[in-house]
Amino acid sequence: MLGGMPPVDSGNLRRQIQLVWITPFHCKIISNANYSAAVEYGTKPHIIRPVSAKALHWKSGGKDFFAKSVNHPGCNSQPFMRPARNMAEIKFKNFIK
Repeated sequence: MLGGMPPVDSGNLRRQIQLVWITPFHCKIISNANYSAAVEYGTKPHIIRPVSAKALHWKSGGKDFFAKSVNHPGCNSQPFMRPARNMAEIKFKNFIK
């Protein structure tokens, strides 16, 4: 990983980041996690509803909780892709020198 380490909960986001070479001098840094943009740019408050079940389910303090929807307060951005790109650019320029 090139700089800009993503926040880690399960490690899934970090595992989804790839450096893809297009040519010997052109590459892309991509993330295949479907929530990458939410972490990179943050989110506004929004409602979360179940997609393939009748209710949402989570555990907290050893107890089960169920709800038809929850109000998510949003989250601040935690940039990791832009810092990674910037670090890759610096390393590439240093390598060329």
